[in-house]
This record gives sequence, C-alpha cells and structure tokens, in this order.
Amino acid sequence: MSHQTLARSAAYSITLCITLCVMRAGHAGLLSSGTVTPIPLIPLQVSSDPPNGYEARVAVQSQNPLEFTGTFSSNVQQPWVGQYTATGEIASSLNSGIIDYDFTSLTAGYLPAGSLFVFGDVDRGSTLNEEFLLSNAVSTPANNSVSGLLEQPWFDSYSMRGPGTGNGQAILAGNMPSYSWFNNIYTITGQDVVGNPNVAVGLKTLFPLLTLSVNKKTTHNGMYIAAPLPADVVPEPSSWLMMCLGIIGFAILARGRSARVSDKLASRDISEQTC
Repeated sequence: MSHQTLARSAAYSITLCITLCVMRAGHAGLLSSGTVTPIPLIPLQVSSDPPNGYEARVAVQSQNPLEFTGTFSSNVQQPWVGQYTATGEIASSLNSGIIDYDFTSLTAGYLPAGSLFVFGDVDRGSTLNEEFLLSNAVSTPANNSVSGLLEQPWFDSYSMRGPGTGNGQAILAGNMPSYSWFNNIYTITGQDVVGNPNVAVGLKTLFPLLTLSVNKKTTHNGMYIAAPLPADVVPEPSSWLMMCLGIIGFAILARGRSARVSDKLASRDISEQTC
C-alpha cells in the first residue's frame, strides 16, 4: 500500500472518528429509568439565555383565577406561534407549587416536539433539595398509550450555561442536576449537585405535548419553555466544528490526490528520458 493510500485512509478515519465523537457528545438522551442519574455534561455550552436559535415565551400572569399565559411571537417557527395557558403561578425562583399546562391553543394544537424546557439553578444552594416533578404528559394520539398518557421518556439533553464552579467558571460534571424517569414522571433534582453553581440546563422534547403538570417543589430555581426560531440561523458551534473537520479531511485527501498526480507525472518524465 502506497503512502498516498495510507494518508487517504488515515484522513477518512480521523475525520469520521472525531465527527462521530462530537455528534455523540452533543446528543445524550435522558432515556434511562428508575434511578437518579446525572444529566450528561455536554461539551457544547452556551452563554445566551435562551440558547441561540430559541425564543423564550413571554409570560403574563392573571390573578382570578390564578393562571398565566405563555406567548410565542411570530418570529418563531410557525407551529409554535401563539399562546398556551397554565393554571398556577409562573415557575420563577420566588414561588413553588403545581402548574397545569394546556398547549392546545398553540397554532399546531399542541406544543411541538423540539421545544426547549430550560431549568435554572436546580441545586442545593438554598440548603433545600430543589427539584421539579413533570407528570401527566399527554401527547398526540399517535404517541399516546391506552391510558392517554405519554408512557415513554420524552426529554433529550440539549444545552447548558454557567457559571459553574470550575476554573474560569467552567461547568463541571458535579454541577449538573440529575433526573429520573419512573412511573411516567420525570424528576429533575439538585440533590447530588456539588457546590453552589448557577447552571441552567435546556432539555429538548422528543414528542408533541397537549397537556402537562409540573410540580415545582421549592423556590430558588426556575423553569421556562422556549420555541425554535426559523432554521436559517447561524449553525451551532458543534455544527461549525463538524463542518471544519470535514473541510480539513477533504483538504488532506486533496493533498494526497495532488501528490499522486505529481508522482505519475514524474514517473512519465523518467520513462520518456529513459526512452
């Protein structure tokens, strides 16, 4: 095997390996069940809130009865445009309690898959075991069980922002809240968080949601829902990285191809001179 062939094989292998690693690291689903498990620490971290490419809902509170509306503007993708209603208090850091969401008034008639639930500062900084319980998730008929409830895990980890407690305020694995999926209930808990970081974790929905109940057990943390903006936005850093790695790989291949052409030309010149 020539050195050019080896170079080409190496380029393919390196590019494929690194790309797969980046893809795997950026897509870690919350699919286990039963036990409390730390939410995976994703290398991709964002500084914006909401994350780049998403719009947070604008919440308007009314007091009689206690309810609020969540509004997505016309800037987001069309199925998300509109308002949903919720009975209970807005899930801010100042209150706790049960919130019942009804998403059927959105343009699509439900909260589409790909929505982002952002949980902020779920740890033990208040000396409490801060947590959320998400239950009674009802999806569209294609995803419902006989009981009408969504009986399969429906969150995927997506993004996070700090500051954490590492060097330069980096987010450490121990700064991440944990989750469990058991009896169709998601628990997002700070029971195992080390230190007092200020980490927000964005979890992406895998299925559409018609209704949902959220039990916000404590104060000192918050939650909101975000909708995606149109797809013609700047690619995420992980996408740029994969693109750049691909370009590097092709550049290496092109260089190897150029070397082979040069070798052939040199061989032909030598043959002509010999003749």
